[in-house]
Amino acid sequence: MNGYYWIYLAMLGLLFWYEFTRQPDRKKLIYYGACGFLILLYAVQDGSVSIDIAEYMRQYAVIPELSFPQMLTHKFEIGYVLLCRILALLFDSERALVLAMALIILPLFARSFRQETEDPMVALMAFLALG
Repeated sequence: MNGYYWIYLAMLGLLFWYEFTRQPDRKKLIYYGACGFLILLYAVQDGSVSIDIAEYMRQYAVIPELSFPQMLTHKFEIGYVLLCRILALLFDSERALVLAMALIILPLFARSFRQETEDPMVALMAFLALG
């Protein structure tokens, strides 16, 4: 748990550095560096870190065993179910799911924060703080 305190402190430091930097190119570099740091952090986290990841991991074990009709009526979105099926065919480890989620979901969030918010670093910090 102490590791997460250090991560929050590092991200707060990046936030202050971002806010007090006047050069747009440097701001962009800081923002994308923070995004890369979060993607790396997300990719190496354990399934027990958050309740969402734990549930995704449990469903990842169930979904490859489903038949096609069961797969279509499963409680998760069809895109997630298909991603799980594809990853289960390609990889043996359930860590592949966490890595795929980090490489697919977080860059999309980072891009939307950059395009849609006035201050993307604050949006990124809120995303981190809310889990």
